[in-house]
Amino acid sequence: MLQLAAHVSRAITLTEWLDPSIRNELDPDDRDVELDPYDPKNPNQPPYTDEYLVPVLVIENSADDGCRPSHAARIYAGVQHDDKELHFVKGATHYYIGQPEKMAEAVAIVAGWLKKKKLLD
Repeated sequence: MLQLAAHVSRAITLTEWLDPSIRNELDPDDRDVELDPYDPKNPNQPPYTDEYLVPVLVIENSADDGCRPSHAARIYAGVQHDDKELHFVKGATHYYIGQPEKMAEAVAIVAGWLKKKKLLD
């Protein structure tokens, strides 16, 4: 998975603010176990075996005018395995307008990572 100047999305706002397991907003401890992904008693746990893990590359553009720096950090922190890398393109904006050298730097990071992971010849 490759995340280059990636937004965390407005959908994140909804998932951070809404909890489908709460049955009564006036009593947040009244929860439906089957909708609470953090409750170990939930029988609907996703499989977290190695076959479901993919390598992850996250690249943050340090002068990104479209994504806050926290987006890359949050995406990277959300990856719950060790096969992940975080790189920075210092001074790069979101669309690399007038920054061909920054675009080339980002492309080199991506190409190097893909080759290292044997995903590109």
